[in-house]
Amino acid sequence: LFRLDKIIRSTSFNILFDNLISELLIGSGSDRDKLFICIENIKFGGDNLLNKWCSDGSSLEQSSNDDLPVTIEPLYVAEILQVDEGWLFPVTNTNLKINLTAFVFDKSHIRIVGIPQHGSVLVRGKPENDFTYQDLLLLHVNYSHDGSETSEDAIELQVNISGLMKSLIRINPINDAPELRKGSEGLRIKYRNCRLLLDTRFMNLWDSDTDSDIVRVDIVSANGVILQAAGHNITQFSQQDFINNKIHLVNTGEDRGEIHLIANDGEKQSSPLLISVITVPIEIHLKSNTGVKVMHQSSETILPANLSFTTNLPDLPLQYMIVDLPEYGLVECCDDVGQYQICSSFMQNDIEQSRIRYRHTSQLNPPVDSFSFQVRAGSSSSIVHFFKISFIPVHVKIFNRAPFLLNSTDQLTLRRLHLFAWTFPKSYSPQNLIFHVIEPPKFGLLSRRISETRNRRIGVSSNFTQQYSIVNDFFIFRVITPSVASEATRFEITFIPGSGAVQLINRTIVVDEGAMQKITNESLSLETPDDNNFMFTIGIPPLFGNIVLSHPLGAKFILSMGENFTTQDINKGRVWYEHLGVESRVDRVYLVAESVHRHTSRIPFWLTMRMILKNDNTPRLVGKNELQIIDRGDRILRESLLPWKDDDIDTQPLRFIFHDGFRNAAILSRVSPNIHIRNFTQQDMKNEEIMIRHLGHSKHFQMSYTVSDGVHDVPSVLTVIASEPFIRFENHHVYLPPSETDLLLTLTNQNLSAITNFDVGPADIVFFVTHSQNFLIMHNSSEFIAKNFTQKDINDGKIFYRSLVSDLTDEQISVQVDKQIDTVAFRKLRQQSLRRSSIEMRTLSVLVVPISSLSQIDKNILFASAPGKTPSEIIYDVLKQPNSGSLILESVKGIIKQFLT
Repeated sequence: LFRLDKIIRSTSFNILFDNLISELLIGSGSDRDKLFICIENIKFGGDNLLNKWCSDGSSLEQSSNDDLPVTIEPLYVAEILQVDEGWLFPVTNTNLKINLTAFVFDKSHIRIVGIPQHGSVLVRGKPENDFTYQDLLLLHVNYSHDGSETSEDAIELQVNISGLMKSLIRINPINDAPELRKGSEGLRIKYRNCRLLLDTRFMNLWDSDTDSDIVRVDIVSANGVILQAAGHNITQFSQQDFINNKIHLVNTGEDRGEIHLIANDGEKQSSPLLISVITVPIEIHLKSNTGVKVMHQSSETILPANLSFTTNLPDLPLQYMIVDLPEYGLVECCDDVGQYQICSSFMQNDIEQSRIRYRHTSQLNPPVDSFSFQVRAGSSSSIVHFFKISFIPVHVKIFNRAPFLLNSTDQLTLRRLHLFAWTFPKSYSPQNLIFHVIEPPKFGLLSRRISETRNRRIGVSSNFTQQYSIVNDFFIFRVITPSVASEATRFEITFIPGSGAVQLINRTIVVDEGAMQKITNESLSLETPDDNNFMFTIGIPPLFGNIVLSHPLGAKFILSMGENFTTQDINKGRVWYEHLGVESRVDRVYLVAESVHRHTSRIPFWLTMRMILKNDNTPRLVGKNELQIIDRGDRILRESLLPWKDDDIDTQPLRFIFHDGFRNAAILSRVSPNIHIRNFTQQDMKNEEIMIRHLGHSKHFQMSYTVSDGVHDVPSVLTVIASEPFIRFENHHVYLPPSETDLLLTLTNQNLSAITNFDVGPADIVFFVTHSQNFLIMHNSSEFIAKNFTQKDINDGKIFYRSLVSDLTDEQISVQVDKQIDTVAFRKLRQQSLRRSSIEMRTLSVLVVPISSLSQIDKNILFASAPGKTPSEIIYDVLKQPNSGSLILESVKGIIKQFLT
């Protein structure tokens, strides 16, 4: 009997007991030929596995059933294997242990059924599918972790004679250093001389076991390059900022640069990364600029085939900046919801996606339009380019397939057979074809049927559309479509009068400007079946001329309202129309015809005269021949700076020809920059296409030029004064009449004006009043107290001043341009009483007139007085007739008369 504490070697098994107290009895038994062996007091893992076992089957002391487990597995997990992240650790008998009572040593192979998910099992350094417990004891079995961020793994094992057993593996996490590596475009960046987004094209940053807001990237060194975030220079940024595209590389102006970066997570840091920067000049190349063709009053999409630019850096975005807007339309961009909005810039990508269009909006139908633009790529810009819009002409064809014949009737329906219009290349629907009446009928009335029992008269400048087919009598018209208008066309009507018809010949009389023209029976004649001698009474005299009746002895008499001439006077050539030389195209006289023998009925009508105008007026200067400009600055030449006027209304715009050598100042075209021009028109100034630039050292000089209207040439000299920027008052006073009454006065530029050398127009010169309630502005036929208004408002006659007898103190007024302000006192000067009677305008208010109607001018609108004079002695002289109406004077007898003077 002896104790064995370490190893027992046998032909049947080898067991390594670690801290195991066992007793082994060896001796002879009942069978002398066999060796007797007894083992007692076997403990494992704190459990009493075996009290006693003998080779002959007998026991010195039987163990109770309670001392043994119900199910004894040959292999079980004693201690979970713990492995550091990414390391290799041996699997020992402290992790996997055996049960001696259930373990069969001749079938001791342990098979791997389920491989680990985050590592591998190595037996003697190689992957194997099984191993023995002896391999386990000799430390030949190892678990290798793959380095992933996991906390647990497992191996499923099976002993050949038992079921499955899972061995858990606990992974101990280890902090990994951040990874900072080059991006997809490498480490040498062709920098675009602008702010460049730092993204995965140039570097990759990750750290699988640290939050992105903790990982930081530091600048180790930088040369020629800086980093910016939100426009501010930085020396460090987080991985979160990098992910959110908040970091930009900015070149400091050098041709080459480099920057060293290193990442850290607070414990460990990455290897340094070098980014080399090469500055490459941006080249903008024109690919296509063909312009577009568009119909009037329509739109057209600008496609890449029409407008396209490229750069030497393909991924650099291109932006188009509009310099000068088109004159007759709009450039519009499509937003994300499909709506078009006016825009001043757009991208090349917008053109590629068909999101840019030109839309014609003007009522005019020009042949071409254009807008200028610059292309920007990064910080580089191209020269100014022009995009041309050509309008496709739409032709109007008018068909008259059947004559319009009134045979013994005074009424006939105008149908499609008589009159039909068609447009090409674009065909408009009937409701878009409008027949615009230019000249009214001579023998009757044009009317449009609006119901079965009602007709509506169609007068001069009235419209009807092709969708209406019931129009009576004849007319002269023009077809107006959404894109073009036809030439004036006369629709001929053949009229065969019946037995009781009135035959009136009333043709337009053509007169040279300022000349006389005889009214013959070919222009004016009236007959009825029972009479051919009529008396024509003047109801309303001509506005721009006179009806003259000549005497056989040579005397001439001007016929006024209520006077008349007869058919015999016309037949004898004694009736004339005399034009007064006023600039007018059309004049009319209202006549009432009445039979000389029978006074039963009257026939009223208008007789029309058309003037052939002449270019007989010389251009005249209506302001100062002086121009203020900022020293070494530019200023747009506006009409207010060269204030010339041509009283002729049918001539071309005035032309200005400069003879100066441009030594001290140059006149340039804004359409074609830096091109000197010496010849331009008043229309060019109205379009703000001309500018003047101060060049020399002289600050006060003159430039000679000529103004021409095509017939008259007027030489003149422009004085140019160059100085520092300023704005100052030129006039700031108003003259009051001698009598002390409340007045409402219209302010002109002789009362209130400012002078400046800023590059602004009258609409940009703003006047301010703070405490005064006496300045009024006219808006939509209503007067409002004005706290601010412009020089243009004054020039347009929209500003009034209310002078109160109780308040004659001066008032403060300021004028501002840009940031320059000038403040003065607005002075009210009382005129001295003269010996002769002075006329005082007591009331001057706005007259509100509904469209196409009459409004009376009474003393509440216009009222003047003079000491010692009765109202009948005060005469109003009309210096300029209204543009869109007429002045009518009603006599005591109720007869209306054209108000001439």
